[in-house]
Amino acid sequence: MLVYYFLPYTGQNRPAICMKELYVDESYRGQKIGEQLMNALKIEAKQNNCNQIKWTVAPWNKAGQKFYERIGATENKEWLNYEWKI
Repeated sequence: MLVYYFLPYTGQNRPAICMKELYVDESYRGQKIGEQLMNALKIEAKQNNCNQIKWTVAPWNKAGQKFYERIGATENKEWLNYEWKI
């Protein structure tokens, strides 16, 4: 499962995609399903003139970090994440 939404306006004056969730059931992992989903998202981004795909990864999710690095993603250290708890 891959959930995403479009950010129509960004600082680069082009749309971007924000990936909210990527999940592959444990019994299906290791079959390149996550990679196929990410590649489909990349195609979607290109078809919609997006210049980037953004997402966050929990610091404890080492397997996720390793997966994203394996497919060529890099950590963005230019932006800080904020939240407002209510």
